[in-house]
Amino acid sequence: MPTIYRSARGKIVDMDMIRTVNETTVAVGNVRVNARGDQLDDHGRVIRTRDEEMASHYRRDTQRVATPSDIVADAEEALAQQANSLEADVLDPIKLKEAIDQLTAETPEPEPLKPNQFRGGLAAAVKKQQEQKKQDNGGI
Repeated sequence: MPTIYRSARGKIVDMDMIRTVNETTVAVGNVRVNARGDQLDDHGRVIRTRDEEMASHYRRDTQRVATPSDIVADAEEALAQQANSLEADVLDPIKLKEAIDQLTAETPEPEPLKPNQFRGGLAAAVKKQQEQKKQDNGGI
């Protein structure tokens, strides 16, 4: 069924007819296509039609089906890698104890905070600014 509209002035506008008449018009933009979707060259001639472009798009082999021999080869490779990684992951208890001792050795205790001492942030900045003003004004 054709798409027919009535304009504000009362004229009948057949949108399907307008699309059909103008489908060879070059589209506005930086992609060289016409209104139908055909690829155009520099002179406006059709290089590939929209149907050819869509057929090549859907013809692409983007998904490969694995064969049983591929699956077996992948499984054997995975098992070999797993066996190699298990050998490398064996931990030496002496090195492990040394690492733990090194991490836990002599961590300095943080100094306790004084009652009027701020740790930092906005409060410390405001207090520092107030102290600086007092020094500048002669202790007032």
